[in-house]
Amino acid sequence: MKERLSRLSNENFELNKTKSELDVYSRRRRKGNQLSQRSHKKCSMEKSEIIKCNDSFKKQIEDLRDLIKSLECDKKEFSNKFQLQAEIIRNLKSEMNEETLSMQTKLESDYVEKVLLKEDEISLLQKDVQKANEKIKFLKSKIQEDLILAENSKQKVLTMAEQENLEESRKSLFDIKSEISGLKSQLNEDRARFEEERSLLIQDLKTERELNAKLKEDIQLRVVDVQRSKNALNDLENRLLQLDSSLSMSENKNLMYTQEKVKRDRTISDLQHELELMEKTKSSLQDKLSHSEVEKVENEQEVKGM
Repeated sequence: MKERLSRLSNENFELNKTKSELDVYSRRRRKGNQLSQRSHKKCSMEKSEIIKCNDSFKKQIEDLRDLIKSLECDKKEFSNKFQLQAEIIRNLKSEMNEETLSMQTKLESDYVEKVLLKEDEISLLQKDVQKANEKIKFLKSKIQEDLILAENSKQKVLTMAEQENLEESRKSLFDIKSEISGLKSQLNEDRARFEEERSLLIQDLKTERELNAKLKEDIQLRVVDVQRSKNALNDLENRLLQLDSSLSMSENKNLMYTQEKVKRDRTISDLQHELELMEKTKSSLQDKLSHSEVEKVENEQEVKGM
């Protein structure tokens, strides 16, 4: 009986020991299950974060592709516009140069023609004035001769008066006075005609001077127009330079965009590499989780077998 009690006591001790070991193992398994659940939950969270990051990366990649397409379209459109504007400016420059040359040639030819015409007219007027002066000199000399003849006639009349009757002398004197008055009236008419011709010549000279002044004014206006055309051409050239600088800036921006694209591509590749690492980590965690679940099942089977 004592042996049986001792044996039962030993068995009870062994059972208690086994029970305590099973309790320790059970606590470890529960702790392992909790850790596995936490790992599984963490893996699920990491998986959802990875999916979110993957979706975000895909969206960023699509946005970058759309941005690149938009930049390429803007670059092509700006290049076409710039080429069109450059062609228009070159055509305007060519037309302005041709118009300026034709206008300058026409002005020079018109000015030379008008100046030659005015010089011919002035030469003719000077000849007319010279003829009028010669005619006046001739009339003056003729009047002087007539006065001398009249004086001689008077002296002759006085001499004849001494020899002939006083009536005849008076008659001759009256005839001489009549002749002198006729000569004076003719001289006055010649003087009036000369003054009229002189006033006409002066008026013509004034008109010619006014025409010359107007011609000079027209030439100055044409010169101002040519200068304005040159200024407009310079403005167009300045605009062309500004467009060149704008094109350079756009090319620099495109270069910056290209560099940014390369940088983003590198970032995307880095993120993809990181995503692959996270996928590997996820796979490793899933493998660990599967292994933990297998161990859990084995432990549960062992516990049930005991």
